[in-house]
Amino acid sequence: MSWPRIETPTHYCTVGCAKPLEDAMRIAFEELIFWMEDDWGIPASDAYLLLAQVAEARCTQMVNPKYSYICKISKEILDAYR
Repeated sequence: MSWPRIETPTHYCTVGCAKPLEDAMRIAFEELIFWMEDDWGIPASDAYLLLAQVAEARCTQMVNPKYSYICKISKEILDAYR
């Protein structure tokens, strides 16, 4: 785990901070894929395809020199893999 992992009552979330914006997004998605591999045993290629369909992601901060991006997946979807 290199970046924050957040668990809310409804979602699993990861955060990435970088410049340019695309790097922040890539980090957030990669970290969620790593988490899905580690805790749910989902292969990276399958996790990538799943996130391409169901991820909730957005830029959460763009004022500072680096951008912040969050990537989320619903617990309802991911807990089906446990």
